[in-house]
Amino acid sequence: MKINEKNAKNLFMRLFPSGEGKDYAGRLMLCSEYGNNSSSYGWNIDHILPREKNGSNEIVNLQCTNIITNLNKGAKTTWEDVGYIWQVKRIKGNRKKHAVKKVKEA
Repeated sequence: MKINEKNAKNLFMRLFPSGEGKDYAGRLMLCSEYGNNSSSYGWNIDHILPREKNGSNEIVNLQCTNIITNLNKGAKTTWEDVGYIWQVKRIKGNRKKHAVKKVKEA
């Protein structure tokens, strides 16, 4: 998927038809706040498996995350956020699909 505002908002609305939702860390996002770094509801597109680790722009590797969540994760596959250790894990039976999983309390 080409990552631009239109495609990002289409993905957001598919996942959160009401125009608002929470990312995996529990941070609130509003569709209207796409890319807004000065809003606590700002969000952008995160590569579940980072591109630096051979992650793709395929829709199965993309998720909407609050900007703060995305900054905390960065290009890492293991990180700490909101009191937990998070990790990118491959989904069994699918080499290309990954998910963010809460591993343990920090």
